[in-house]
Amino acid sequence: MIRDIVLGLPEEELREYVLAQRWYGSKSEEVASVRAVDAFPLRVGGEEPLLVVAVVEVRFAAGTHDLYNVPLGLRRGNGGFASAEGWSAFDALADDELVRSLVELVRERASVEHDGGSVQFCTVGGSGEGVGELGSVRGIGSEQSNTSVVLDERLVLKLYRRLEAGVNPELELLRFLTERDFPSIASLEGWAAHLGQPLDATLAILQQYVPVRRDGWTLALEDLAAGGNGFVPLVRRLGEVTGRMHAALASETSDPAFCPEEPSAEALALIVARIDEEIEQVFASLPDLAELEPLEGRADQLRDRLASAEREPVPVIEAIALSTAEDPAPPVPTVQADHAEAPERADLVLPDYDHLPAAHVVAKLVSLTPKERAAIEQYELAHRHRRTILGKIEQLRES
Repeated sequence: MIRDIVLGLPEEELREYVLAQRWYGSKSEEVASVRAVDAFPLRVGGEEPLLVVAVVEVRFAAGTHDLYNVPLGLRRGNGGFASAEGWSAFDALADDELVRSLVELVRERASVEHDGGSVQFCTVGGSGEGVGELGSVRGIGSEQSNTSVVLDERLVLKLYRRLEAGVNPELELLRFLTERDFPSIASLEGWAAHLGQPLDATLAILQQYVPVRRDGWTLALEDLAAGGNGFVPLVRRLGEVTGRMHAALASETSDPAFCPEEPSAEALALIVARIDEEIEQVFASLPDLAELEPLEGRADQLRDRLASAEREPVPVIEAIALSTAEDPAPPVPTVQADHAEAPERADLVLPDYDHLPAAHVVAKLVSLTPKERAAIEQYELAHRHRRTILGKIEQLRES
């Protein structure tokens, strides 16, 4: 009965509601129809309001469609954004009682069955003790694609609005790191997922709430305005924590989703080329200031060390860290090029060569003839001297 009420909500009323929400993500698309295609009652007994998860299909004129996760409260009478069979529907996340009901289902590790499958509520470690008693509820208004509510200033329930098949990557990563006691995250407490028709999908996650006073960009600007003495140590600390996180993610060799893979020479060359390109862009954009004179030569130092990455990828990370040391950069050896023999840009086999990122050039080198690679090498030696491109050409020549 409850499912039929939701499926019977008038399309025009449902359309007006969904398309006006911040989480609706296809505002530039021409919409052909909006309708509820499924509904999973979660709280149907006892006092009103009832709690239902509606799956709303937004179909576009181009023939594609999106599915949205829309939890609804239902009560008899008027007052919601749509009504059917004497019941009115409203946003469940706007009702504190219904939000607490959702989190309570997580704590209870409930499984709510329906004809086509079930909605599973789970906790980390098999216990809901970390959820505790629930009191105050408030929304977070700055989000766009999802919806989050904070409970007691210690938990946050994040609802994924646009449904995607399979386990949400955020849930997958949070669960992995929480189960291994990684300290530098907002730990996962639980989640909700749908299994069965119309699709298997993550509906929501519940995790520890970490108050944010200001974002990293604001912090950087404020510190630079005050002299810039405090921000660099924070960036270094961020790099250390990020490194430990990646080490934790690579620690489980038996899990195919996280087991580290040995990169191919081609993949490593592309990564190195992208970093090389970023180094060039960053140093080229620096203003001509006396305060930045100590950085002179650091770009070449970084790129020289980076060029060894295809043979020794791990030391390159250490080399980049070492490049931030305060010791003067050592002189970089130069390669003498015969500019008279260098080809013109128009003679190179790759069109618009000077506008190509190093990663793009590296990816193309394998398919070129030795003569074509030699022309690019001469051009680079005369004009750009991009180390990753020259290193790749040398590698191909020796192979």
